[in-house]
Amino acid sequence: MIRMKKRIEIGDHVSVVEDTLKGIVTAITTLGVTFLDNHGFERTYSSDELVVYDHTLTLSQKKIVNKESPSTKNLQPIKKRSTLIIDLHYKGVINEQKSILEKQLHQFQHHLVKAKHQKQKSIIFIHGVGNGILRKSIEKILQKKSLSYSDAPYHTYGYGAIEVFF
Repeated sequence: MIRMKKRIEIGDHVSVVEDTLKGIVTAITTLGVTFLDNHGFERTYSSDELVVYDHTLTLSQKKIVNKESPSTKNLQPIKKRSTLIIDLHYKGVINEQKSILEKQLHQFQHHLVKAKHQKQKSIIFIHGVGNGILRKSIEKILQKKSLSYSDAPYHTYGYGAIEVFF
């Protein structure tokens, strides 16, 4: 059963309108609402594209509510998936800059491999503007892997994001 809320909050369970994608909200920014999906990917959507749902329904209630929905266990992977969006901004507090960059690059490589494995058509990494060290490091890795990339759409991400194509 879907429960409509005026405001989405961190920790809410959300579902994408007209899609089967669901997850738990991890961040709310000017770019949109970011949630962690069932596959471990962070996804960002406009709040208008999301609905909060009640994840506490019992199994029998879910069967009634989702009577015509196919079981996700029997579905085959979709060959062409939508673009993933991963925010690499570091939100924690660490005194040493080098360790922040290492964590960001680790996350970058982790999500890059995961997206390629899941046959995503592309993935967008938000690196921010800053002094360019993270972006240059990302470009170096992409060039070594011979992957094509470009600036992500400026009207959505400004100068602080890169899109990688598979």
